[in-house]
Order: sequence, then structure tokens, then C-alpha cells
Amino acid sequence: MNELEKYKSNFPQRIGPDLLRNIFKGDDQGGNLELIISIEQTKLNIKELSRYLELIYRIDGFLSELTLFEYSHRPQAQIEIDEIRFGSWELVIKELFNSSGAERLVLLGLSLRYLPKIMNGFMDVALKYIDYQDKREDYLEKKERRKFRKSIRDAISEDAELNSIDKQTKEKIVDFLDELYIKNSNHLPAASRFASKSVKETKLRKKSK
Repeated sequence: MNELEKYKSNFPQRIGPDLLRNIFKGDDQGGNLELIISIEQTKLNIKELSRYLELIYRIDGFLSELTLFEYSHRPQAQIEIDEIRFGSWELVIKELFNSSGAERLVLLGLSLRYLPKIMNGFMDVALKYIDYQDKREDYLEKKERRKFRKSIRDAISEDAELNSIDKQTKEKIVDFLDELYIKNSNHLPAASRFASKSVKETKLRKKSK
């Protein structure tokens, strides 16, 4: 079994729909959830942009009910950009609210939103992770891994949108992001640079039909 076949996460089921309901507390259950990624209009590094879009594809595959191997061979199951808004260049991805797709979209949005904030900590740990993999070790140096997880935890605690989320759910999000970033260690450096330089905002918005 290759790495794509083995690469599967059950974090969406473990975190559950409470995350979606708590972020949009008081909203009705109809309409759509939009993930809106606002990007600078000029001086876009083509390679970094392509890696950023590839990261979105990989995160969605990671959150899918399919294995990444199955996901990669089913174009109809792969994430699509529903709309590109010009003026300020915005990539818009939509899912029906109160659906499993919306739950995945929330986790995708958080993954992209925190990427610039933890970039430096990620790079330190990712390089060590690659080095350990080369030596066929199955662990990271504990002190560095704790530091990395703390950077994720700090990003979550600073996010006002997650103020109503309970501590246990936040810790599950930390676990999810920790696993996600490390498993994508070879893909994140260029995506991280693009997020830091060219992504102005990543927001989740509830919109009626």
C-alpha cells in the first residue's frame, strides 16, 4: 500500500458539527457557507501560487471520506473554486450550510488562515521531520514538537471567531493541524511563503441562498 492509500484522517468525525454551529451560533441552518480567500492582484509568484492551490486540494483530500488515493483518481470528488471575484481578487469555495462539506470547509479555512502565523515554527519542525524520516525514525525531537504545537494553539487562542469553542474542541483542532501540517511538510514551504506575502485575508461567511 502506497502513501496515498494510507493517508487518511478521521478528524472531521472526531471534531464533529459543533465547530460549525458554534462559529455561526444563532444563524439558521439554510443557505451556504463560503470560504473566501482574498489575494493580492500583482507580483504573484506562479510556483508559490500553484503550491498554495495544491495545498487546498490536499487538505480537502485529507478531510474527504475517501482515501487520498481514491480522491486523486476521482475528479468529480475533488474541490472546485465556485467563483473568482475581481476588483479584489477573491477565490470563493461554497458548500451547503449544515452539511459535512461545510464542516470540512471550516477546517480547510482554519488550516489556511493560520499558515502564515505558524510558518517559522513549522519550518523548523518540518526540516527536522524530513531529516528523521530519512533516518527511518518515527518521532520528532519532543521539545521542538511542543513548541510547534504551542504556535498552533496560540494562533487558535488569538482567533476571535473561535471564542465560543470549548477547550476540548480547540485541542482537537490543534491535533488536526499538527498532523496536517507535518504530513504535508514537503508541500508547505512555497504555500507558506505565498500565504505570508500574497494572501490578504481568509474568511468564512454564512450566506443565505
